[in-house]
Amino acid sequence: MQYLVKWEDWAVQYATWTPEHEIGTKSYELIAEFEEAARNEGIDTSDKRALILLQQASDAGWGFNMSPTQA
Repeated sequence: MQYLVKWEDWAVQYATWTPEHEIGTKSYELIAEFEEAARNEGIDTSDKRALILLQQASDAGWGFNMSPTQA
């Protein structure tokens, strides 16, 4: 599983696709926060094979394995 990680103090355009095991010791907490944010946006997170982007990432032009400059 990979997550689009928006790094603290960096714009969403500098986010990176990062494997779950590389997120670090807080990965479970951060993933739970992501899933809660997705639910708040009405996004179903049950299909782990689907591309799931929060509105902020979609608005910035992110897509599957693409950065905003590639979209």
